[in-house]
Amino acid sequence: MLIVLAEDDRELRSLVAAALELDGHRVIQASAGASLVDEVRKIGEEGRPLDLLISDVGRPEDGLDTLRAIRRNEADLPVIFVTCFGDMWTRAEAARHGALLLDKPVELGRLRAAVRDVDVERARARAEVAS
Repeated sequence: MLIVLAEDDRELRSLVAAALELDGHRVIQASAGASLVDEVRKIGEEGRPLDLLISDVGRPEDGLDTLRAIRRNEADLPVIFVTCFGDMWTRAEAARHGALLLDKPVELGRLRAAVRDVDVERARARAEVAS
């Protein structure tokens, strides 16, 4: 899968990217925020099949605004948010926009399991389209 990983902590981003690459994924590292919307749009314009966005949410409002902006062009893109702001409102809004919300500090095994779930679901959807 092609994954965009947006995390402002460079060291954490590199660690997570390395783990996902060991699992066989291609990872594009990015910073969270407005530039993330541009990065996702650019990938789409280049015709590359983006399979998943994993993004840190520094503040819930900013992360949800980013999600809404991405949804304008990528309505079906699976999104996993990682945040330390896991209150009920943020969870409900993320779910309403089709995103999974994981709490920080996120256990790497939990994140990898969520990515595997997305991978299985995307493969199932591709198989249904092919048949």
